[in-house]
Amino acid sequence: MPYHAHNIGSIRGLLDNFVAAGYGGVIQNVTVGISDINATPQIIPANTGIVSESKVVTQDVANDGLRFGFSGVWVLYVIIAVDFDFVNTGRVFSVEVFDVTTASVVTSIFVAVGRNAEGSTFTAPLMVEVGLGNVGDLFVIRLVSTTDTFTGVALTSYQLSASLVSELLVIP
Repeated sequence: MPYHAHNIGSIRGLLDNFVAAGYGGVIQNVTVGISDINATPQIIPANTGIVSESKVVTQDVANDGLRFGFSGVWVLYVIIAVDFDFVNTGRVFSVEVFDVTTASVVTSIFVAVGRNAEGSTFTAPLMVEVGLGNVGDLFVIRLVSTTDTFTGVALTSYQLSASLVSELLVIP
């Protein structure tokens, strides 16, 4: 239904279509060595928040992730650059959005690495729905490969930012 067809003449109609601003993020702006990418998932470390005053997002640098203060649909913008030892085969790893509080993978995407590659850069917006029961949960990014092993891994750049893109699922 087009936005102009909603009944916003009432308070309930206004609240049903209200979109709040929400944003924040964490980064790792210093190259750090991380464990091998293999079947044991690796949480990507962060060393600082992106904005000085995030809105409705807790930039939980100590725990390498984000906590959302509103339920709704969020877009997570993920940028990862890693270096690793090359091998003479193609390989695959996954980038996962992981809810630490519920110990569950929220969404994931595969990254293919070509033969003899000594690194990979991944950039993608990943849409996630944060339900009422997940408000305040810790969300992190993990790297994992159930088929290959990447050794000598160094994280050269990382950013995880979030923006609220929906009406609130429930008005607080």
